[in-house]
Amino acid sequence: MGTLLREASQKIRASVKAAGITVVGSNVSIVVVSGSKPFDCEVEREFQLQAGDKPRAYSVIQGQIKDFLEAMAVERAVFKASALSGGGAKDAHLLSCELRGVVQVAAVQAGCEVDRKSTRLN
Repeated sequence: MGTLLREASQKIRASVKAAGITVVGSNVSIVVVSGSKPFDCEVEREFQLQAGDKPRAYSVIQGQIKDFLEAMAVERAVFKASALSGGGAKDAHLLSCELRGVVQVAAVQAGCEVDRKSTRLN
């Protein structure tokens, strides 16, 4: 997560509150930072997709994350982009992709500017 926030820091004004967001499987991790280098970490929060009916679970977590980002007054959400694996897409990878899309919508609904960053080295 640190590399992701460092890359995004080049575009963040000192007064902007930003969130670094990663989605792995059914887990969403959010780190909210403010200030400029070095950032002040305000809060770290984990969200878990509920078991059961996926559309209802997506709706619940979308609302939770939207409310959280609004409450924290986050202006910019930086997502860790999907990484391709040599073994092909597995169910967990596809679930992460679906959930990442739901979380991106929540960030937009919360009024955040959304950016995706790859951790792939060129």
